[in-house]
Amino acid sequence: MEKQLEKEIIKILNSGKLSREDLIKKLKIKGRTARNLFDEIVDKIEAEGKIFIDEKNCFHIFDGSVNYIQGRIFINIDGTGYFTGKKNGKQVKFVIPHKDLNGALSGDIVVVKDKNKINYDRKLGSILKVVKRSERSEIFHYLGNGLFKLYNGISDTFFYKREKECRDLVEGSLVLAKIDRTPIVGSIFAGENEKIVGHVDDPKAIIRAVGIKYGFNHEFSDNVMEEARMLPNHVLDEDLEGRRDLRDEVIFTIDGDDTKDIDDAVSIEKDGDEYILKVHIADVSYYLKDKSKLTKEALSRGNSAYLVDSVFPMLPHLISNGICSLNPGEDRLTKTVEMRIDKEGNVVASEIYKSVIHSRKKMAYDKVNKVLNGESVADYDVFKDSLFMMNKLSKILAKKRIQDGAIDFYSNELKIATNIYGNAISVKPREMGDAEKLIESFMIAANTEVTTHYGFIGLPFVYRVHPQPNVKKLLTALKELKVHGIENADMNLLMQDLEKQLSGRKMIISPSRIGEFLRQIQGEDYYEAVSNMILRCMEKAYYSDENIGHFGLANNSYSHFTSPIRRSADLINHFIIDLMMEYYTVPDKSRCHEIERELINIKKKLPDLCAHISQTEWLADEAEKEIDKIKMAEYFNDHLEEYEGPIMSRINYINKLGIYANVDVFDVFIPKDELNKLGYAYKRNSRTFVRKKKEKMNIGDEVYLFYPEVSLGNSTIIYNEIAKDPDELLAPPHPKRLIKSIKIKTN
Repeated sequence: MEKQLEKEIIKILNSGKLSREDLIKKLKIKGRTARNLFDEIVDKIEAEGKIFIDEKNCFHIFDGSVNYIQGRIFINIDGTGYFTGKKNGKQVKFVIPHKDLNGALSGDIVVVKDKNKINYDRKLGSILKVVKRSERSEIFHYLGNGLFKLYNGISDTFFYKREKECRDLVEGSLVLAKIDRTPIVGSIFAGENEKIVGHVDDPKAIIRAVGIKYGFNHEFSDNVMEEARMLPNHVLDEDLEGRRDLRDEVIFTIDGDDTKDIDDAVSIEKDGDEYILKVHIADVSYYLKDKSKLTKEALSRGNSAYLVDSVFPMLPHLISNGICSLNPGEDRLTKTVEMRIDKEGNVVASEIYKSVIHSRKKMAYDKVNKVLNGESVADYDVFKDSLFMMNKLSKILAKKRIQDGAIDFYSNELKIATNIYGNAISVKPREMGDAEKLIESFMIAANTEVTTHYGFIGLPFVYRVHPQPNVKKLLTALKELKVHGIENADMNLLMQDLEKQLSGRKMIISPSRIGEFLRQIQGEDYYEAVSNMILRCMEKAYYSDENIGHFGLANNSYSHFTSPIRRSADLINHFIIDLMMEYYTVPDKSRCHEIERELINIKKKLPDLCAHISQTEWLADEAEKEIDKIKMAEYFNDHLEEYEGPIMSRINYINKLGIYANVDVFDVFIPKDELNKLGYAYKRNSRTFVRKKKEKMNIGDEVYLFYPEVSLGNSTIIYNEIAKDPDELLAPPHPKRLIKSIKIKTN
């Protein structure tokens, strides 16, 4: 009955659009039961994108002639929407400005209208309607009188409840809630709050609220915890069967001071001119293989999220910090990637096997860096020879990666420390010393070898892929740099390759071209700005069951294997490797057939799994960015007098909205309106702000800023005055300089 009615609806609408009542008449639907069934089917096929209902309540079929596209929207903290959908079988992407979101929330299925406008190489759209709300709840801020506003970021989305239903709340309460897709009026919706997560004045609650908003949770269900408690808290004798015993070898871990979920350990020795490097990875899949609830929970969460001082774990702490963590002084089950590497950095032989280890020490990055810098560190000197040997090999491997074409972008990752109340007490660049580079090099080597062993033999596998950059976007950026006077020979060769590809010629853009261009300008003042600008032209890496290679690493085949405690992509690959290890050793042919069927079943599920874990990774990144912006704005606001100025800065980016610069480690913004007041006008062709035809503001320029303000409502730091000469900012009084430069926006 339902399928038949669905077919009839689509058949009728193929002849043209109809109003709701006209469609009901054509279908000869009568009675409340029939109308209810009609409504259910209409909701279903609308969510599936087979039809859409416009603002006049007319029903249409999606086809090539329609200027509407249905898909999913994601919204960042700045209030900008990023939409992906399909039209005529092809994927299309739109940017949705904040003013055109029409009450949509991140993750909603929406209908977007093509505005037929391009803004900086991106198609612009506006949301016509929300078709289906995301399953994810959102965090709302209670304003009082029954009114709730979407918390943090730029948003005009509200929901309303009767005041008598809000008796447990006070102004400023943060609640987890879901709202309807059809507004009551304007951007005010009906909604239902599910739980109170804290108060807006509690810094710890804000971290928790942001995590929950993006779908992450500290807590696990009773069923999941029951399975976790069934696991042993130490390695049993029966667990050692079929494993190589490496407990007598000098093995240790190197991590951050506060790391508790340790999933990798390393060891090294020398054989003539060759290094024997062993990377030992926690054998999480061994403990989860018969634990369906734990496995399902891990795959659902996708990965752990690390928000400032809080961890939203993929697995319960009993596992992630306990039996699976490679804690010092404890026997632990691992999978070992053993590599024989020559003095040029080539892996001449490798082997992957199950093992048991006993880590001698949990080392910290900062102390290992001291050892490598020649300092004596208590309890580390006994491992000094191994550390120096590892450091030498790490540099060989890094040099080999660069020679192979890998791109080394400028790193602007920050480390934010908080006190016991959740307030930021320091914001510093995250150091990337030799110890950090050492572990990074070894993990990349291990991941590459695992992919080489298992990815090339036709197995289902979760690949880490990174497509070629957006050619048009990259060429536009390079032309813009040229206008700003930034160029070199490698950049010109790269531009030639890009132009050839745009003209239709079959050109493969080499990552080494980009890498060499960046290395040539590494010592220049504008290096950071240019590196970030090129990075914005890169596509985002993601997980896929299809191997298209990894552009940034210049690697034809790459996957993740080394972090099964905190990434389900690695865990899935561990499960697949377990099956293959068993397949090659089990004498029972019937079991071999079972394994083959299991692999076929995994292969069928992988496309959806890869899409899901790519999405959860994106959500974790967005959550981390959001909480970092919140904490940085709070810290800046608490130390505003230190940054009052005039203070030296450097321009990172320019567009029609204004100038983006950095003060110390903070990203700051100088709005166009303020620049106009100072006599600067935006020149679109050169993407510069110009005054008196000669005074230009270019990317990479050193400038001085004055009169800061912080908008805590959307975590933005703004400077209202800018000049190339600090004396200009200290010249005769400007009216607003007479006011103390501590101005806080809370909206």
